[in-house]
Amino acid sequence: MMITAEEVQKEFKQLNENQRFTLGIAVAERMLPHYKAFSKKYSFGNMALLENAIKNLKNKVLSIEKADLLEKIEEIAPDTEEFPNNLMATAALDTVAIIYELVLMSSDASLKHLENIFLLAINAPYMCVHSKNKESYENPKMQAELLLFKSWTTQILSGKNIEPVENEWIKIFF
Repeated sequence: MMITAEEVQKEFKQLNENQRFTLGIAVAERMLPHYKAFSKKYSFGNMALLENAIKNLKNKVLSIEKADLLEKIEEIAPDTEEFPNNLMATAALDTVAIIYELVLMSSDASLKHLENIFLLAINAPYMCVHSKNKESYENPKMQAELLLFKSWTTQILSGKNIEPVENEWIKIFF
């Protein structure tokens, strides 16, 4: 049975604010290797800023004002116009945007932030699958990605910790 993005998003509605935030953190941690690889290859950005932001968000303590952190995060986002047709840049930009949404979510855990995080997390894999195979969500690798989100949501709802899963997409992009 094929899973759709809409089906996964519907399940998010069952999560309370803390559970939404937990899922957002897991997604940000899973996406971080994309930014790291891009940053290393192009000597771009500030990996430590993103790592510290996630660490501080997990501990529910921001070391600087939220507005200042958001500004610093914006500054290290790659401009895809400077890296045209570069899936690495897209994945790195999506990672930055996810962490930006996570910072916003730290004071407003509304469903819209988690939905944005989810859509950003599946953007680069979707583009990769689509550009290589001219397929979309039906692709088995995309289905596995959607199933992962569904599984994480189920784990959180049942009170279990999210089990980390290696990000396969890093191997495809880089």
